[in-house]
Amino acid sequence: MVFSNLCCHNKLQDKGSTWSCLFGIVAWRLWKNRNLFIFQNINWLASEIIKSSLSWAQHFEPFLTKATPLTTTHEGHQHLAKNWVHLFVDGAVARDSGNAAAGGVIRDRSGNWILGFTHYLGRYSPLEAEVCGILDGILVSLSRGYKKIPNSV
Repeated sequence: MVFSNLCCHNKLQDKGSTWSCLFGIVAWRLWKNRNLFIFQNINWLASEIIKSSLSWAQHFEPFLTKATPLTTTHEGHQHLAKNWVHLFVDGAVARDSGNAAAGGVIRDRSGNWILGFTHYLGRYSPLEAEVCGILDGILVSLSRGYKKIPNSV
């Protein structure tokens, strides 16, 4: 049953994602939610899991199909020298609990994925979560030897 769901590449109507991508992310989010509950006593509502999973699927799907995401142009990466990377970060806060997390990805000048990172922050404001995401991204970049990141906030 899991295999057939992961192999079903039908597009979801008006969602910009395939069923297989959404199914995989929902399964991961359920596992992650179980661990959050066990280890940190944090529990997401089913609606939060679905909304979060759909958002992840919509952002992740273009990279599965090798298409360029709508918000990022391929030309925007080409002006960078080979030793430059792009840093994309985000912070999020759960409305009900105030628990925050930040994460991001580092991509090369062609838009290829280099690495990703996440960080559970605790109770933070949305602004603090965003700033922590930027700081974490810069620190991860530096620790991996990437010292040239364009300012595109």
